[in-house]
Amino acid sequence: MRISYNDIESLIAGEIGDVEVYRVHHHGSHNSSNECFLKVLRPEVSIFSTGKNAFGHPDPRVYRALKADGRVFITGGADPKVYDDVRADILEDDVEVIVAPDGKRYWVQGTPFTSRSEAEERARPGPTTCQPGDRPRDPNRAEETGQQASD
Repeated sequence: MRISYNDIESLIAGEIGDVEVYRVHHHGSHNSSNECFLKVLRPEVSIFSTGKNAFGHPDPRVYRALKADGRVFITGGADPKVYDDVRADILEDDVEVIVAPDGKRYWVQGTPFTSRSEAEERARPGPTTCQPGDRPRDPNRAEETGQQASD
């Protein structure tokens, strides 16, 4: 079986399962987190580290998928092309996460959260595993269309 770098997320998603806090990969770029992986993780809080950039970070698809399941915090700005869509979740500074010693409670930017029990996580609807290839395809990427990349 041949798998791509992005398929690694599909293979490990079921092992990871639900998470309370997710530090979004690669600034929330288009290829940072595949759709199935996000549906399995279902984080209560997602933290993007983007800063002001010209790379489309955070990608609107990744942002909307995480926003649908919980709170989103974005540090330092966003690409001007997506800024208006994500502005409400941008902080000008780092995101502070504090976890209680027992791990049952945590705070993000002073907002309290309660960790879900294993039983609560298992009871949540949604997928619990992914298969390689369970991700949106980007028709502009040559390796996904089967065409040779041009120089």
